[in-house]
Amino acid sequence: MSGRTSLVIADDQGMVRAGFRSLLTAEPDLEVVGEASDGEQAVEVVTRLEPHVTLMDIRMPRLDGIAATRRLVEARVPTRVLVLTTFDLDEYVFEALRAGASGFLLKDAPAEELAAAIRVVAAGESLLAPGVTRRVIDAFVRRAAPASRARDPRLDQLTPRALAVRRALLLACPVLAGLFLVLGAVADPASGISGDRMTKIYIDNPDPLQWKSTGYHWAYAFWIGTALMVAPLVRGRGAWLATVAAVIGFAGMVTLPGMLMSDWYQAGIGHAYGLQGVKHVEDHMLSTMWGIKGFMVVGLPGLALALPLAAAGLWRAGLVRWWSFAATVGAFVVFMVSQATWWGAALSAVLLTVFAASLASATRPSR
Repeated sequence: MSGRTSLVIADDQGMVRAGFRSLLTAEPDLEVVGEASDGEQAVEVVTRLEPHVTLMDIRMPRLDGIAATRRLVEARVPTRVLVLTTFDLDEYVFEALRAGASGFLLKDAPAEELAAAIRVVAAGESLLAPGVTRRVIDAFVRRAAPASRARDPRLDQLTPRALAVRRALLLACPVLAGLFLVLGAVADPASGISGDRMTKIYIDNPDPLQWKSTGYHWAYAFWIGTALMVAPLVRGRGAWLATVAAVIGFAGMVTLPGMLMSDWYQAGIGHAYGLQGVKHVEDHMLSTMWGIKGFMVVGLPGLALALPLAAAGLWRAGLVRWWSFAATVGAFVVFMVSQATWWGAALSAVLLTVFAASLASATRPSR
């Protein structure tokens, strides 16, 4: 391959790949060394072959071209990405450039224009399709215009610190959720027990019960709060998932943690009137007070769905990998299946920490 520009073609349509290969093989200074039919395969093939230029389609299964480009740039794979698409949309142009693409060209460009674009990108230059250059310039001018107004210099000093504090709080939330979850499970005197036996234990052990409820209260708050803090990070693809997660999470945060105080009321009633007194009060409340069921209907989905939906939004936006989403689902499932025992809480804490690690990667200042 000495003296020739090596290429990898990433496109989910076999006929398109074959067409590009046929056109480019006719160029004496270009050589197609590999192909990929989806984004995940593109990352693997390009990482292994390290071509000079990668021709990257945007709409591909498993992982889109923009997210694949972002991964290649983050991994510092020595290749230049030229995005090829049939969709002349501003969103795709800007997202491709933000991801680190070196060029953007439409698939209907003439063969000589495609070959010339590859040579330009291979030489270390950047290139945009003529039809989108004007719009990129206009967008830059519109976004740069506010900078001409007077700006308080103190904002430049405070902004990095504010961002660092916000990032620290975001990363701390899932970790704190796991730690408080373990505290609640270890302190729970009726861990893994339910029914009348659980209520009797709570009546006889008010101090451990308070530690248990306090631990779970803050665990649920930090667990759901993570979803609220993730929402502003997701732009473009996946934003709607993050928004839904924030709405569900808000509803859960204002209802579910406070319901844990019902354990204290039960223990107090049981201390004064015994187990039968607790059952009479519960039966009366559940049969006459619809608000309790309403709180449960809103609160439980907040805990079960908010964080996984937020992680799905991050995954959809290409900010985290699939295992980040799986960690959030696993944390909830393991905790519920274990019946809130200490080992389930500990494993959930590990999975939440894994999610925090993925957030740390997704929110690095270099991004």
